[in-house]
Amino acid sequence: LPLLVLLLSLLCSMALYVEKEAEFSKWLSTSGQVESVVFHKRKKASKSSYTISYSYEVENVLYHGANTYNGRSSDFSAGAVTEIWYDPADPQNSSFHRPNTLSYSLTPLALGAVAAVLIYRKQQ
Repeated sequence: LPLLVLLLSLLCSMALYVEKEAEFSKWLSTSGQVESVVFHKRKKASKSSYTISYSYEVENVLYHGANTYNGRSSDFSAGAVTEIWYDPADPQNSSFHRPNTLSYSLTPLALGAVAAVLIYRKQQ
């Protein structure tokens, strides 16, 4: 049973990877501007994060977006000009960095691996 769960989660991850790769391959980039970088300090330094808010223009329409990243520092500051990625079918759907297909598709595999280990331990 644990191997079956792991195999199913691997298949789900692969299907999600193919789907997201097809979706993100259509995304376009445009010039954008960083509006703010806000740091979120946590008690444990390793849990710190920051949110980058940005604006960009597509077909003379101004859009705003924000992404949160783990870490304690950013190479960007307010006013910086950078590349923004967006979905041409829905330009308000955007990303500060080129979307990473792998990060989306590993979630089912990770959850499946945890479930497989728990099932295996329970069977012992």
